[in-house]
Amino acid sequence: MPFEVAAFERWGYPIEFMYFIGAVECFGAIGLFIRRLSSLVSLCLSLFMLGAIVTHLVHQEWSMLVVASVISITAFWRGWSGREDVKALFKAMRK
Repeated sequence: MPFEVAAFERWGYPIEFMYFIGAVECFGAIGLFIRRLSSLVSLCLSLFMLGAIVTHLVHQEWSMLVVASVISITAFWRGWSGREDVKALFKAMRK
């Protein structure tokens, strides 16, 4: 979308980075629908959103900073509330 391209250019990020971010977000969205992975994916996405938070903070985009922060906090809450699922997933992987 043109406004996304303009934003990434304004932030000084290469256009390939925009596609990488989009791919990670799409795979993350798919992962949220896989019950066994959803808690882990939520935690990962909450950490991934830290990049957006820092970008909006550096560029003083306060309204988008709030949006990115709410998304990150919500994703972290979802992941934290399912931490037993994450533990079980890692335990199963070690076997």
